Amino acid sequence: MSLRAKLTLVGLVILVLPWSAMRFIGTTERLLRQGEAEAQLAATETLARALTEAVPQPRAGPILYAPAVGDDLWIDGYGGDWPEAPNHGQPLTTDADADQPAPARMRLAAGERHYYLLIEVSDSNIVYRPGPGTPDRAYDRVRLDLAGDDRSEPLFITTAAPGNVTARTVEGQRIARINGAWRETGQGYSVELQLPRSLVGRALGVAVGDAASQEGPMRWATSGTGKQRLAILERRPQLDDRLGELAAAGGQAWVVAPGGWVLAAHQRPSPADSEDSGGLLRNLVYRHILASPLAPAVSRSTASLHLEGPEVAAALEGRAGSTWRAAGGSGVRVSAAQPIRGADGTVRAAVVTERTGEGVLLLTESAMGPVLGSVLGAVAIALGALVTYAARLSNRIRRLRDAAAAAVDDSGTVTTALPQREHRDELGDLARGFQTTLTRIDDYTRYLRSLTSKLSHELRTPLTMVTSSLENLTERPLDEQSQRYASRAQDGAKRLDRILRAMSEATRVEQSLQGEAFESFELTQVLTPLMTAYRYINPDQRIAWTPDGQAHPVHGSPELIGQLVDKLLDNAVGFTPSGGSIDVRLRREDGWTALRVANDGPGLPEHMQGNLFDSLVSVRQGSASEERPHLGLGLYIVRVIAEVHGGRVTAANRTDGDGAVFTLHLPLDDKALTGN
Repeated sequence: MSLRAKLTLVGLVILVLPWSAMRFIGTTERLLRQGEAEAQLAATETLARALTEAVPQPRAGPILYAPAVGDDLWIDGYGGDWPEAPNHGQPLTTDADADQPAPARMRLAAGERHYYLLIEVSDSNIVYRPGPGTPDRAYDRVRLDLAGDDRSEPLFITTAAPGNVTARTVEGQRIARINGAWRETGQGYSVELQLPRSLVGRALGVAVGDAASQEGPMRWATSGTGKQRLAILERRPQLDDRLGELAAAGGQAWVVAPGGWVLAAHQRPSPADSEDSGGLLRNLVYRHILASPLAPAVSRSTASLHLEGPEVAAALEGRAGSTWRAAGGSGVRVSAAQPIRGADGTVRAAVVTERTGEGVLLLTESAMGPVLGSVLGAVAIALGALVTYAARLSNRIRRLRDAAAAAVDDSGTVTTALPQREHRDELGDLARGFQTTLTRIDDYTRYLRSLTSKLSHELRTPLTMVTSSLENLTERPLDEQSQRYASRAQDGAKRLDRILRAMSEATRVEQSLQGEAFESFELTQVLTPLMTAYRYINPDQRIAWTPDGQAHPVHGSPELIGQLVDKLLDNAVGFTPSGGSIDVRLRREDGWTALRVANDGPGLPEHMQGNLFDSLVSVRQGSASEERPHLGLGLYIVRVIAEVHGGRVTAANRTDGDGAVFTLHLPLDDKALTGN
């Protein structure tokens, strides 16, 4: 991973600032929400105390809720125009087991002058009342136990066929004030009745008789015995008016009876308070980033018949409760509930108020905007500065790396000037340290380059003294053993003399390159006589010379190029066994002239191919008895001459593994090629 990437990753730590800001805003939001909920709970408690006298004491036992409807329900037995609400309706139970629900339900609705009753029965075998003149038999019927007009005896609802029903007493007296219809459905039948309020009173009991039942005359009823009446619970207009007088503007309020049934409701919207007045983006940020978890959205209105929720359940159990929930669109709402207690402390009902959380949204936005804006701006500036600094620092390091890598070229020349030396920081110290090291390397390299000439000069005089002394010694009579020792000493002196001449030759070549005059010449004309001479003096090897027949103009020194090729051929001859072959080819390759010298013999060691053209490097396995010493200067001279001419020389093993290939590339003289 690059230094820039690492510094950028480290810079990401500053992202803890916006995280801290979000935590701060979130804490502020929770405190604001807590304050909003407490304020609404206090207002709801005040409202509950004011409604204590207006809410009646609930009746003991099960109740039957009757939502308010107009007196214009169409009595047709279908019930399609009845209001719908969760849990609205009373399941009827069997006489045998009151805990087991039966496939029969009843619903009650309250009009201004009448109650409306809808009974739905699942029955696959409907038996109607027999007509006049037919034998008596059991038939399906509905029994009503009413509490109005001091009536204690039940009424029976029957019919001889689908259509209008008849209501009769036990003695058979017909009650004309009851209007109803009996209709068959896909699962059984339904009975819809219109009952005068004065006849029903404040309680109602219902039982359904099934002619096919073996369990008794009335199979399903509102209680296990079919005798118990259910207290009727309905909305109270006077409670609606009282709630409207006390409820605060900008929200909704309900009075809820035990079981969650609505006794009264009122809504007083505020012109300045709307569901999404804060904007979609702000509400989304609040709900999904800042806000604590919200309860699911529920649909509540003044027309709701039933309310559910944790705050409603808590209030009906005698505890205050509040809930924040999602609202339609992207807003939020806060709901609070307080119990309404009687004089004896029992819970009569609950007051539920609900309003939008616009105040919290506005306060949170006022904190969120400036804080997040300033923090994000600071983070952006800090990240930008850090990335810029990381880029500048990595560029400085890259420049120093490139300069250090190029400080020593392939010829061994050392460049001591490095960038960043003038900076007074750690990179400047590093650059100055590198420069000091390179200066020492350059001094040592210069010393090594001058070592051959110094050694040649210093050893020449003592070598001359040794040689002359040995010559004088051999002129005197010596015994056989002394003569042998003197001869060996003369051979060593001659070998040392050849070594010094080779070292001097390398020095002379390097010195001659500095003042050599270059000219344009044809390379083929220089190489052809040289190849002929090598064939003549090396008859034991087969030397093949194959030029491509094209012009090969080169700008340089013919003498130096001849010396370069001579070194290459001498190296090839030295490694080629007797009877082996040397193949020399000259070709043009994309603006270059390429001389390829391939010879039979051993290949090049893998570990030597990288520094084969360095000074004093040789792969020959020589011995002290060889006539020609090999100091590793020949290929070094080849490289130096090639580089002076702008070329290069490479060495590799042959693909068949039976020898080596040396390739010299020299640039063609463009002026000679174009004739300018």
